[in-house]
Amino acid sequence: STWGCALLPIPMSLHATLRRGRDHVLRAGCNHARLALITNTNAVREVQRRFKMKPEVTVLTGKVMSFASILCSFLKGEERITVDLQGNGPVERIRAEAIHTGEIRAYAGHPLAQYSGSSLLGQGICEVSRVLYDHATPVKSTIEIIDGDINSEMKHFFAQSEQIEAAVNLQTVVDSEGNVLFSGGAVSQQLTGLDPKLQQEWRESAKLLMQSNLEQNFAVDFDTTRIITSMAPNGNVNLDQIQRTLVDFYCRCRKDNFKQVLTTLPVDEVRSLQTGNHRDMTCQFCNNVYVLTDQDFDEIATTILNQANKI
Repeated sequence: STWGCALLPIPMSLHATLRRGRDHVLRAGCNHARLALITNTNAVREVQRRFKMKPEVTVLTGKVMSFASILCSFLKGEERITVDLQGNGPVERIRAEAIHTGEIRAYAGHPLAQYSGSSLLGQGICEVSRVLYDHATPVKSTIEIIDGDINSEMKHFFAQSEQIEAAVNLQTVVDSEGNVLFSGGAVSQQLTGLDPKLQQEWRESAKLLMQSNLEQNFAVDFDTTRIITSMAPNGNVNLDQIQRTLVDFYCRCRKDNFKQVLTTLPVDEVRSLQTGNHRDMTCQFCNNVYVLTDQDFDEIATTILNQANKI
């Protein structure tokens, strides 16, 4: 079984193999559980690059990104999920948004935060919000953050919010210089109504999953179909039903989005921003900067006045 691999040192040539792989998430099912497996090293590297994140913040953010994409893999179409963790630690907040089609974006409240004798996230709350086709408003679930360990917090999320046992293994690995070598994760959610024999088989496989070194597994065998099959007790996954979605960092921000937000302000406040030369608009999710021109301010002011005249 892949989960039984010895934890051997990983040659740099195998790290190169990991770097070449395209990020993707797999979803599958078996007689015991719903399974999901992700490799998102490239997306996490992109987030680290954009925000110049400290290594320890990158590790935390990478795990949250993995969990968001895994949860989203169980949705459909352009349904999406937000995983928002807010705590009293130095980083204060980690937020990731994933769309079922494979888009992912994320940010940290303080990307340059460092440990100060406690966990980076500390104690707080985790809110998972789902935007679903058959619901008029987002479906939200909230749990308390106990110790800031993402694996245990996400396992707690399944137990508290979804009333289901789950094995969660999220890993982001950086080298001595802070470069991301690997990021990925695996989740196995036990199906409800299993007989005692199947429950025991699932628990045994779940224990192995949580103890496994994902980086090692991917380096030894980058065939994720084989890896997700090995996550199932007895390997009883229906290969024809495995679903694979490519994952990419992508942010849908546009200058027009910022302009639309500014149209909700009084026109004198907009003109004050213009005369005070406060023109830079920075997206919190991708760190892109949009510079508003005088023409942009004129268009915003005109929209505000037109809206006022219609009232």
